[in-house]
Amino acid sequence: MKLLTYLHGGSSHWGAAAYGGVVDLGRRLPHIASVLALFEGGGAALRAAGEAVAAGSADCPRQTGAPCRWSAASRTPASG
Repeated sequence: MKLLTYLHGGSSHWGAAAYGGVVDLGRRLPHIASVLALFEGGGAALRAAGEAVAAGSADCPRQTGAPCRWSAASRTPASG
């Protein structure tokens, strides 16, 4: 699973690269606040994230002109 942070609609979010875009794990797993919290949650949190990625399609497609800017996860995104 490739975790990342991204900007969408003027807000910072976190998720995973999949299906030609980003699966918004912050929205799909609201009880996990950040990439750091995901790691702190251990195996159960990582399994939940993997299941969310496997079950969903991209929330923010990666294409030319897409309204998302993403980068490798390096910090906790601001809530938004």
